Amino acid sequence: MSRNGLFPTGRGKGFVIYSRESVRRASSKARTSRASGKSAIIKKPFYRLYYKNGLLTLERYRLASRVFFSFYYKPDHKRVDRIRTMRRRGDSAKSFEAKRWQFGFGRDQEERWADRGSKTVTDSEWLDVTLGGTKAIKQWIREQMRRKGCLIILIGSQTANRPWINYEIREGWNDLMGVVGVHVHNLKDNHGRQSPKGENPFNYLAVGGRPMSQIVKTYNPPYQDSNEVFDYIEQHLSSWVAQAIGIRNSTAAEAQYSERAVTIE
Repeated sequence: MSRNGLFPTGRGKGFVIYSRESVRRASSKARTSRASGKSAIIKKPFYRLYYKNGLLTLERYRLASRVFFSFYYKPDHKRVDRIRTMRRRGDSAKSFEAKRWQFGFGRDQEERWADRGSKTVTDSEWLDVTLGGTKAIKQWIREQMRRKGCLIILIGSQTANRPWINYEIREGWNDLMGVVGVHVHNLKDNHGRQSPKGENPFNYLAVGGRPMSQIVKTYNPPYQDSNEVFDYIEQHLSSWVAQAIGIRNSTAAEAQYSERAVTIE
């Protein structure tokens, strides 16, 4: 069944006592096998319960189509906030199974990337994490990456080869997540400024002796105007995520690329 995203959004319902939807779509090419015999992208079921716009919603998924945003906080967090407000357009996975139950009075609204992306943290929250040292930071990152289907590296001028960016790339790849890079330097920050284009962060990691930059795709919107860059990313991000998941499953199926990602010293 063709859907715009996991479920239709913005349907304008004003009165809902009970509504149940079921979506199932799978690509045989996406169902690659692992050593455990499980598919590389089909995760165990999990649930999401939330109250929004007058509707109590319960969702059940077979695939974690959520995403984890990786970025250098200080210069780029406002750019990332803009991306999180973007509408999700289309399916962000090649295979999924999901159900949704709704109760109450209210209206569905268009889903944003913030609804399925990793949460952002404030300076004080991040300070609390860092006070626990390296072990606490790693634990926090791993917890935030749980049940995510794709890792999106938002590339600013200073993103490449930062230790925690490299760590997140390794963890995402080794956990069989899709991985993709998006240049965001031409989005304006909170001071209305753009920045120089940053280096490809995947140049600093390798898989099976091959640079990750030859495997993982990065995208640089072909515009200089910040609003045009925003519109371009909004239009294409879902398809980039879907392609990244497909690439990760293809490489997982090929022995020569099944090795773990390692940082190039």
